[in-house]
Amino acid sequence: MACYIYRTSKETDYNTVFWMGASAVVFTPVGVLVLRLAPERMLMLIVSCFLIAVTLFNLLVGSFTFRESRRNSVVAGGLSGLTGGAVGLYGPPAMIYLLGIYRNPLVARSTAFVFLSVESLILGANYWVYKNVHGPRSSHRYCVRYPLWGGHVGRHARLDRFGGGSV
Repeated sequence: MACYIYRTSKETDYNTVFWMGASAVVFTPVGVLVLRLAPERMLMLIVSCFLIAVTLFNLLVGSFTFRESRRNSVVAGGLSGLTGGAVGLYGPPAMIYLLGIYRNPLVARSTAFVFLSVESLILGANYWVYKNVHGPRSSHRYCVRYPLWGGHVGRHARLDRFGGGSV
C-alpha cells in the first residue's frame, strides 16, 4: 500500500485528502456510536435507500459534478466517516465527491486510494476503541480487514478493463 501511495504521489491531491481526513476523524466516532445505538434494520434501510438513490441519479441524470473547495471536502469526509462508522461503508460518499471534482481518472484514483486507506485506519482504530469488533455485531469486524485487502487487490486492477487507463 505504501509503495502505491508513493508511486502515485504526484497525482494525489493531498489538500483534499487532508480536509476529508480531518473531517472523517471527527465524524467516524459519531458513526460508530450510531452503530452501537441504532437498530440494525434501520441502518440497512438507510444504506439501501442511499445506494438506490445514487444509482438512479447516475442512470437518469448522469454523473455528479462538484466544485472543489475546502467546505465540500469537509462535508464529503464527514459523510464518509459517518457512514463508515455506522455501517462500514465509507467509500461511496468519498468516491461520489472525488469523481465529481476530478476529470483526470489518475488524480481521482490516487486521491481516493490515499483517502480510503487513511479512512480504513481511522475506522479500525474507532472500532478497536469502542470495543465494537467483538460485540454483538461482530460481522462489522470485516469492515476493517476487507478495505485494506481490497486496496491491495485494487492497486493491481487495470482501469482499461472498465473503460479507463491503466496506472
